[in-house]
Amino acid sequence: MGQVQYFFAVIHQRDVSQPQISRILADAFGPLEDFSEGYPFNQTDYYAPEMGPDLQRTFFVLKKLVGGDELARFKQGTVQVEEAFFSVSGKRSVNLDPGYLDAVKVVLASTKNGGHKIALTSRIYADLVLDYFKGEFRPFDWTFPDFKSGLYFPLLEKIRRLYLEKSR
Repeated sequence: MGQVQYFFAVIHQRDVSQPQISRILADAFGPLEDFSEGYPFNQTDYYAPEMGPDLQRTFFVLKKLVGGDELARFKQGTVQVEEAFFSVSGKRSVNLDPGYLDAVKVVLASTKNGGHKIALTSRIYADLVLDYFKGEFRPFDWTFPDFKSGLYFPLLEKIRRLYLEKSR
């Protein structure tokens, strides 16, 4: 499988330091580009019972391109990082969603099965959340509300340009 641009779409409590998350991710997965601003994560309250209210999502991008077939390994690694660094009494303060993009799509890793998800291992799935067609990102019916909203499209365009430059 070809090289892709990996990123981590991280949901976290506001009091969790973005530089701390960046350091831990870099130690576990390799050097990172700069991280994004923290976007309000208010399209759903799915994580509120575990993580509390007033969450935000920040994106962290790997510096080097990596094979798309590493997605399951990245997800297994983020589960371990969540447990080791960001969990107290079984509740997380950070949710690490690894994903990647290439010229034509955005894919996230998931531990939850679904009709549109592709099994990578017995417990890890690939979730196609956006495609890139005629110069724009397009969501699907199943795309997560925050990704569907378009809020991240300018950032994803920037990451896509970064990917295209690196893949030349």
